[in-house]
Amino acid sequence: MLELAVSSLTYEGFADTQYGNLFAKAFREGYRNVEFNCWHAASLTPDRMRYLRKRCADAGLRPVALHVAAFGGNSSEEIAWNAAHKLRAIEAALELGCRRVVASVSEKAGSLDGVVEELAQIEPLARKEQVLICLENHCSNPLAVSADYQVIFDRIDSPQIGIALDGGHLEAAGEEIASFIRLLGDRINHLHLKEDRYFGRKSFCRFG
Repeated sequence: MLELAVSSLTYEGFADTQYGNLFAKAFREGYRNVEFNCWHAASLTPDRMRYLRKRCADAGLRPVALHVAAFGGNSSEEIAWNAAHKLRAIEAALELGCRRVVASVSEKAGSLDGVVEELAQIEPLARKEQVLICLENHCSNPLAVSADYQVIFDRIDSPQIGIALDGGHLEAAGEEIASFIRLLGDRINHLHLKEDRYFGRKSFCRFG
């Protein structure tokens, strides 16, 4: 079943906040599910997860996904950092009460090799805890279109690793959504809904 959620980005932007705007407005505006953007170090601590879980319960909201900083290291040290970060993200998602971790790939990643290595390190824990790893496409990143996903899926095949399809970014990268779904629809486990004004060029409509 497809369920709608609002991203905390809608209310808080990219800053490291206590999500006060979201908790004040989201339920009143009709939302019940939330994807939390936790890109900052302080936003992934156990204390922050306890805080968010309590505030969600008080506000009548349900956390459904944890969106964290990107995959993609270029050195063994960066790959180790990223793998450790994603292992913590899996733990944080469980503490928050959801089983979905969303992340894109860094624009600085030279290839998808580091991403595959990082995924190989976190997949056993994701499988054990039944947490979905949702890889988000961005038009300017190494993970942009269906062919890029196929490179990953050819090298690491797990039901825990799937796609967070961002339709706006996909069209900006020059691939039609319908075509993507025909190829990889069974690997999609999360959606980011935004519109792109001009096919083949990053020109997103404003949120709201």
